[in-house]
Amino acid sequence: MLLAAPEATVRACGPDGDLAAERLAGLIAGWVDAGRPHAADLRIEAVVPSLADPRDGADSATGAAGAPGAGPGEVLVDGAGTRLTLRWGPAHAGG
Repeated sequence: MLLAAPEATVRACGPDGDLAAERLAGLIAGWVDAGRPHAADLRIEAVVPSLADPRDGADSATGAAGAPGAGPGEVLVDGAGTRLTLRWGPAHAGG
């Protein structure tokens, strides 16, 4: 449970509550360390590697533009035939 008043607090409930509270506290700390990005700033690019056009600079093996891993400030999520690239930045930047 996340309580906002009088100050932010995470409290545990249930048999695995301590683990859940620890995980939530870690996620919150990561969010704060990242500058508290807003959901409106999230950009998601989905690429199907088998459909990527090599002339566009996409590496068909990775689905990323010439790189096997995530760039600075990016998170890659590989799934069933699709690679998602998640980026956070101002909603008005980059489209």
